[in-house]
Amino acid sequence: MRQKLFTALLAFCACTGSLMAEDWTLNQCLEYAKENSISVLQAIHNYETAQQNVIAAKGAFAPTISASTSQNFGYSGMLTNNGQASYGANYGINLGMTLFNGGKLSYNKKQNDILVEVRNAGILSTQKEIEISILRAYLQVLYAHENVKIAESMLALSQQELDRSQILFEAGKITKADLAQVKAQYSQNSYSLTSGKNNLRSVIMELKQLLELDITTSFNVAIPEISDQEVLQSLPEMLDIYNQAMLTMPQIKEAELNIKASEYNLKNAKAGYWPTISLSAGMSGNYNTNGAASLGEQFTNSLAPSAGLSINIPIYDQSKTQTSVAKAKIEHQQTELQYQQAEKQIAKYVESLYIDAQSAQSNYLAAADKLASIQESYNLLSEQFNVGMKNTVELLSGQNDLLAAQLQLAQSRYQAVISIQLLNILQDKEIVVGNY
Repeated sequence: MRQKLFTALLAFCACTGSLMAEDWTLNQCLEYAKENSISVLQAIHNYETAQQNVIAAKGAFAPTISASTSQNFGYSGMLTNNGQASYGANYGINLGMTLFNGGKLSYNKKQNDILVEVRNAGILSTQKEIEISILRAYLQVLYAHENVKIAESMLALSQQELDRSQILFEAGKITKADLAQVKAQYSQNSYSLTSGKNNLRSVIMELKQLLELDITTSFNVAIPEISDQEVLQSLPEMLDIYNQAMLTMPQIKEAELNIKASEYNLKNAKAGYWPTISLSAGMSGNYNTNGAASLGEQFTNSLAPSAGLSINIPIYDQSKTQTSVAKAKIEHQQTELQYQQAEKQIAKYVESLYIDAQSAQSNYLAAADKLASIQESYNLLSEQFNVGMKNTVELLSGQNDLLAAQLQLAQSRYQAVISIQLLNILQDKEIVVGNY
């Protein structure tokens, strides 16, 4: 047995080490979070507790059986010479069973059955929330990584401009002030690169914390390539997405089940107006060492079976049942409002994401055209600067326009991707980002 445990531990460590060593893809992040998130584990514990409540509700239909005994020691004639010690014992077994209580046992059982389903939906709901958080954080890492790449390219471009400007300055074609401006631009781009790298480390740390990885765990993110086809993929009709979300989102299922559970809770409260009928039975016997008969005969002769039927009719219980019914009605109304709220939240979320996705796709197309135009303009501007037809201010202005266009394209790309993938989550579709 120990050998098997040791082998399993080694295999687990090997798999864990392999996972930690490689770059984490989005799917790996999602799977790990759904299985290891504290929120998910807490939801699972709530589900297990609900299962135990079902077992208890089933057990309430069975009779209760208990046994009892009492042991007595005595001494008589303590002040005389013929004092005598005695020992006696009583034994009993008792049975009790509820025959009728207005249906409370049945309603409680059905309510707990539904609450198990509620807790299961709660697990799925928690996993969906984690999926959304991980997706957002992962795409934030990709966006930050692309910004670093843009900053690196702009710094390389600034280096080229600085080298050319140094040559032009030495040739007397530009002033020292012009050279200083180019140097300042280079310094600014160098600072932007450093800032971008720091931001990338920060968002990677946020993703790692969402995964609840240990501080000593090495963590790197796989960077996939995102194609234009992925950004510009066609969207289903918004109403179709909404209808599918209403069928698949666990929050809606959870709200529906809570309404059903509250209905049985109301029936349970109303059962308090009905009488309770209970059955009881028992058997007892005793013996004493001072008895004339033998201990066995005493016990046999003293056996006393008993049985009884009791009816408890509620007349006035200080308005407890009335209050319970009123509170159960309020709870039922509250669950209906919660369902309506969940329905409206889904509708609002779908419409918002749909508009975001459409806007981001339109912005991406416009930004791509704008970047191509600005890139062509900057190439011409750079050539003209080299021959003295454009000044330093115009060159640096063109570089800033190029940088802004690149950042705008990246922003619209990731805004489109995240909106599309969030819509996929609502439809319970597979999440696919890039070439992984």
